[in-house]
Amino acid sequence: MTNGNERIPNTIAVVPPTPEDAENILKIIKDGYLDVLLNEKKDMPREEIERHIEEIFAEGTLEDWKAWIMGADHENFLAAKQNNSITGVLRWRELPQSNLLIHFFVKPGARGAGTGKKLLNAALRAMNPEKNVTLWVGAHNESARKFYEDFGFTPTGKDADEGWKTPHGTVTLRNVEMARTLS
Repeated sequence: MTNGNERIPNTIAVVPPTPEDAENILKIIKDGYLDVLLNEKKDMPREEIERHIEEIFAEGTLEDWKAWIMGADHENFLAAKQNNSITGVLRWRELPQSNLLIHFFVKPGARGAGTGKKLLNAALRAMNPEKNVTLWVGAHNESARKFYEDFGFTPTGKDADEGWKTPHGTVTLRNVEMARTLS
């Protein structure tokens, strides 16, 4: 018998998401970009960044996201769930030359609890081991770059500006490519 003061452990499960998770996944991705852009574009008002993000993601409908979650267009997703709530998402695509990590975001409240590590480890195990893994990370996002380095990723020397054209202008984010082998 418990006295009511005992805590139930908050375990993190990494699972393939379902189409019903699409709305929550899209919100985590949008919030992740908002966080990145707020840190990168300190001279830009929050409302303007939010408007740009909404315009960027206006092209894909919720039905598109549900199809991608189910594997359309060679998309792969994993979700971290804690207490039946999605706390992180990782999306990748197997290309002819590599496994490309596309989106990887963890809710701020779930950071530091091992969510990102569990997601990335699960994705690395699920990826085609005959191919390298590549990703693009914000050039000024030191904490993310350090996280990837801890997993064996190294900069390839390539960098690029990722730009999103919207009706209100272009938002640009400087990225660097990192890669690692799976074998």
